[in-house]
Amino acid sequence: MSKKQASYAASYDAGDGVQLKVPYSFFGSEFGDEELQAIKNVLQGETFTMGPQVDAFQKEWADYCGAKYAFATSSGTTACALAVDLLGLKPGDEVITTPITFIATSVEILRRGAVPVFADVQYETHNIDPTSIREKVTDKTKAIVVIHYGTQMCDMDEIMAIAKENNLLVVEDAAHTPGAEYKGRKAGSVGDIGCFSFHPLKNMTTFEGGMLTTSNDDLAEKVFSLRCIGLQNYADQKDYWLPYHYDVVEVNDVI
Repeated sequence: MSKKQASYAASYDAGDGVQLKVPYSFFGSEFGDEELQAIKNVLQGETFTMGPQVDAFQKEWADYCGAKYAFATSSGTTACALAVDLLGLKPGDEVITTPITFIATSVEILRRGAVPVFADVQYETHNIDPTSIREKVTDKTKAIVVIHYGTQMCDMDEIMAIAKENNLLVVEDAAHTPGAEYKGRKAGSVGDIGCFSFHPLKNMTTFEGGMLTTSNDDLAEKVFSLRCIGLQNYADQKDYWLPYHYDVVEVNDVI
């Protein structure tokens, strides 16, 4: 493995003695003079985190996906964490999902004391099978988290129909599918919440980072409080949440 390859893989093989068994394909950096100049402009500016570049990226991403809101986060995992919090899960609640994904999807469900219930996947696409989802629904089921695997979107018509029948929220883990479309609608705009990853090993990258999308006003209002340690102006606020600190630096989003 070359030095460049080793640097890309370091986050998954960082001194813990675990060797990568399946090699990645490395195609080198796609960054050029335009990106370097954009980074230089940020460094010579006055705002280094959660500033105009982040705001512009959020607006562009929402428009691109066809969502009303987009919230930049520090990673795809933190986007998933916010999404799971928006589900309002309680210990013992069940969330139907698939294990054919990065572990963070299930970890964030478990972290809230809820139970990930694994549905089967379709042989042709490795995407979650709507028939299996329907079989897994119980009176404890609160949500469905789908993973659009390998640039292919799930059968969202069937999944949204199941969700509507059972009053369930749907989260799209679209880490593999930025820009993918299902019947004219882009990933992250069909379900109630969409999550994206901009890790260096994903289809597109901002060095590191993520995004949460939604068109639900109530869910968006909660994200404003949850994402940035509760720094939000309120009048007569009655409901509060334990917030996070998932800020994004300007250098990431200018890319």
